[in-house]
Amino acid sequence: IETARQLGLLPLRRLPHMMMVTAHGREEVIAGAEKVGIEDILIKPVSASILFESVVRILGGVVDTSRSVKAVKTEIFGQIATIRGARILLVEDNDLNQEVATELLTDAGLMVDLAENGQIAVDMIRAAAYDLVLMDMQMPVLDGIDATKEVRKDQRFKDLPIVAMTANASQGDRDRCIAAGMNDHIGKPIEPDDLWRALLKWVEPRHAPTDAAVPARQIPLPRTVEPALPSTIAGVDMGAGLRRALNKKPLYLSLLRKFVAGQKSAATEILKSLEANDWNTAERLAHTLKGVSGNIGAIDLQSLAEGLETAIREHHPRQALDSLIKGIQLPLDALIAELNLKLPEQAGKRKVTVDVEKLKLVVDQLQALLTDNDSAAVDVLEENVDLLSTAFPNDFRRIEEDIRTFNYEAALALLKATAGAPPPSKDHHERT
Repeated sequence: IETARQLGLLPLRRLPHMMMVTAHGREEVIAGAEKVGIEDILIKPVSASILFESVVRILGGVVDTSRSVKAVKTEIFGQIATIRGARILLVEDNDLNQEVATELLTDAGLMVDLAENGQIAVDMIRAAAYDLVLMDMQMPVLDGIDATKEVRKDQRFKDLPIVAMTANASQGDRDRCIAAGMNDHIGKPIEPDDLWRALLKWVEPRHAPTDAAVPARQIPLPRTVEPALPSTIAGVDMGAGLRRALNKKPLYLSLLRKFVAGQKSAATEILKSLEANDWNTAERLAHTLKGVSGNIGAIDLQSLAEGLETAIREHHPRQALDSLIKGIQLPLDALIAELNLKLPEQAGKRKVTVDVEKLKLVVDQLQALLTDNDSAAVDVLEENVDLLSTAFPNDFRRIEEDIRTFNYEAALALLKATAGAPPPSKDHHERT
């Protein structure tokens, strides 16, 4: 930004076009760039096609000045609107990975069902029609490879697109996916543009580009306060983590909290599995640690977990494995401690006086978002947790659980039924 400012002060006959490439999508960066004449901002990592299109657009004199990184929605994301409404089955056992993938998919206007292992996925595919299946490779009960083989035995599903999600990028793993009957694969941690490309490749368009741009939601969202993130977290590339969360701070904050809850004992659990001679579980736990570390941007920890996963798969001697686990324990403990220290406390549920008019507005907004399978329902829920928990003391916990686990249909039905009853009286608040 400072370089651009000083270039603007030079006595040049013609100022060169300026484009900034950065890992930061913060509003102050965007605003500062615009003030000094930077015409476009690209968020790292930048693909060759995005760079090429941006240069052509600027040199051709057609600069989209409205392009902003606030939403971090690249050109390819705009094309996703042509498949809005498609039904996707997400097969994933880890809650952090579930949240990332579901948020990305619902944000793109897609309907998402969740299966927590391969056997559940097979049963769901037999019972409902899906446009595409996103299949994790390593899961308990039935893994992605065996689940795909089982699906392909049924001729009804011979053309159902199945895309593998795998943190293993080796050619051997890719070959196993294709041999099992999968159509494609994307890497973990999921890069949004890679996901969009796979969806556009395998899902039949439902809308013309012009029609697809019409927003489905008519009720405006309330203005929510962005949560404060730590300025830095040692061992974490927050720019990478935020990018994978579409620059949604509430989502990224949720992922960090889930990392603490789900991975604080990861090294210990891997060691216990090895001591029980359960090599498959030990490998799967290391695989999960690798994937979720990448999701939040803990790149060094991701690399350590990858080395441990490979060593377990290849049945290295226990002494070597114990050394690798010990090498993971220290940075993992340090990261958990730093996150516990720096992450803001979660808001509690306080009893408040129910403002009937505000309650109606919030309920209407939630119903509209849940009807559209819009993940912004989580934001509205978090912004109004005290009001909703006070107004609906008997049913709020179930509504909250359904919304946070993306069971929007159940949440909508329960919210409609609950909202029909009058809110508790003030006396009831004081008694409770």
